[in-house]
Amino acid sequence: MPVRGATIFKTPTVDDPALSEAVRRLVAAYQPERIYLFGSVARTGTAADVLVCTRSYFQDRRSLKASLPGSVLREGRVLYSVHGDLAVR
Repeated sequence: MPVRGATIFKTPTVDDPALSEAVRRLVAAYQPERIYLFGSVARTGTAADVLVCTRSYFQDRRSLKASLPGSVLREGRVLYSVHGDLAVR
């Protein structure tokens, strides 16, 4: 049953132009080295998660299996890379 006055947001999928626009804006605002898509969109194409962190934070934790950077590298997809290495995980 819809709630009167509620706003319903459509969750972007991997191919959604809204996700491409979000990547474009993140690149323009932060000049990141890489942008990863992770969470359920990367696995099933249903919901997006965003994490912004420094390179040192990411590097220090990437080898830990229970860390978010480790999960991003195992399950995520590179959406943007200044190095052009979009296939690298």
